[in-house]
Amino acid sequence: MSSVEPSKPPRRWRRWLLRGVLILVLPFALYFGAAEIGMRWQVNGDVDPLAGTIDIYLHSNGTHVDVWVPANRAGERWADLLPEDFKIANGGYLAIGWGDRAFFTKVPTWGDLTLPIALKGTLWPTPAAIHVRSWNSAARSSDRVHLVSVDEEGYHRLCAYIRESLVLGPDGRMVPIEWKGDDVAARVDDVLADGYFQARGSYQLFKTCNVWTNGALKAAGKRAARWAPFARGVVYQLPKNRGLRPR
Repeated sequence: MSSVEPSKPPRRWRRWLLRGVLILVLPFALYFGAAEIGMRWQVNGDVDPLAGTIDIYLHSNGTHVDVWVPANRAGERWADLLPEDFKIANGGYLAIGWGDRAFFTKVPTWGDLTLPIALKGTLWPTPAAIHVRSWNSAARSSDRVHLVSVDEEGYHRLCAYIRESLVLGPDGRMVPIEWKGDDVAARVDDVLADGYFQARGSYQLFKTCNVWTNGALKAAGKRAARWAPFARGVVYQLPKNRGLRPR
């Protein structure tokens, strides 16, 4: 009984298959490769991260990095920009992040992430939002918290950078947007208020939430990455101080 060998696909089919795989894989390889280079390409590398009189914090949850700024310091009063009913402690901090509006307001947990939201935010520009969470105190010590100190001039530049991303209403205050999520302020003692607001700009593949936060470090004149679309790229250039000043 003779065996019949399976026919092999023509070589041109294999070539087209290989080209198809390369077309699919190459853009991702280039993007992630550029991200790896960008986070190692240092900006303001000769600046001491702890040289300054005003402490700010960078907090990473592994996918997103917020910048924490004092609620009232050096003449920068965030209460003048936020809605009047948004609670702020005079000596507290505000955790501020910029990002995709749909993701911020419709995805309270990873279980709520849908394919349309993920693809839309990845493949083309989408409206942005600002997330502000009011804390009663500075950031607690944690492996995810990085302390950076700035001088007054750098702090004013940082605040100006944040203000450039805000949409202000006729009353000169930030414009709230509806959002689906947990009421963190009702569950966490240190959190006084939590909200999302209209923002300028569009979220897209090359300007992610972390690119925005990395830009805040650049604006403050502190050590930063050239380009950091991922959270690990932002914190790569930050001191591993757990949010504490070295002894």
